[in-house]
Amino acid sequence: MIIPTRGKLIACCPPGSFLFQGVHFHPEPRAYKYLCRVFSRESAREGWDFLASAPYFCLHDAMQRVAHLVETGEPCILYQTSIPRLAAPVPFSASSLRWQGVKFACAFADDPDPEWQGYK
Repeated sequence: MIIPTRGKLIACCPPGSFLFQGVHFHPEPRAYKYLCRVFSRESAREGWDFLASAPYFCLHDAMQRVAHLVETGEPCILYQTSIPRLAAPVPFSASSLRWQGVKFACAFADDPDPEWQGYK
């Protein structure tokens, strides 16, 4: 993972491009909720401070932000994470050791965020 600094942003992202840092999208869009942080030259924080405290955007809003930055010639880095959903078509057992301590997202149908290419 690239630690977000303005120097690294300029070094790895040509103007009007973005770099994706995250997990692959699950083939079943209802299995996970995706949250993102968008780092750009105008971000108030950088480095570990950004990764620890910058606000998350829903996937739809993050992708709109990335599109706007790219269209205006600004480079950016999209940091994406996923949260398993309860009532997902992929069976997650909340009592399993693997999922102990994990906070689950609401079911896809109950999620008020707008979709982006079928994902939320």
